[in-house]
Amino acid sequence: MVNDHIQLFGITRKMDNKQIKKAIEYLDPHWEEIMKDYKARAEELNDLLTKDHNQIGLILKTHLIIEHYLTSNLQRNFGLDDIDSVRLSFSQKIKLIPKKDVGATWLKPGITELNRVRNKYAHNLSAELKFDDLIKIKKIVEMSRDISHKSTETLLNDFAKVCGAFLGESDPKIVKLFGEAYKK
Repeated sequence: MVNDHIQLFGITRKMDNKQIKKAIEYLDPHWEEIMKDYKARAEELNDLLTKDHNQIGLILKTHLIIEHYLTSNLQRNFGLDDIDSVRLSFSQKIKLIPKKDVGATWLKPGITELNRVRNKYAHNLSAELKFDDLIKIKKIVEMSRDISHKSTETLLNDFAKVCGAFLGESDPKIVKLFGEAYKK
């Protein structure tokens, strides 16, 4: 008796030759249906693997860059040494943006929108991003940059730069100037 491992649909089982033969005999009349199902799933997987991933990469990269600056900003605002050890989600970090930080508060709707877009991709690999899906990000960016273009890539890159500028550590005098300007 030869012991062998059979894996079928993610289930691994130790079977002897007699059991293997019985399983094959049972499946044989259904083999055409099994192969049709397998080919359909393989085709779906192939479509996902061959899809242009530039948008997904752009969204993830932008999300990571903004999270980096958001984390640094929160550490400064709350006087923390290591906020990463708390393991906050991106959404929780957004909720922690202090109202006294006018620049970060101004960015909050765009950061929230970016997180929504990232989550859309995380739960739907076939999602498509359109320039007009980024309404809040567009509104923020157009206040500080030229957005005559219609490129989601340029818009997200510009948003990351704006976030880096406002969430990053600036000279306290500059921060105060912007705070006064927003109050007026």
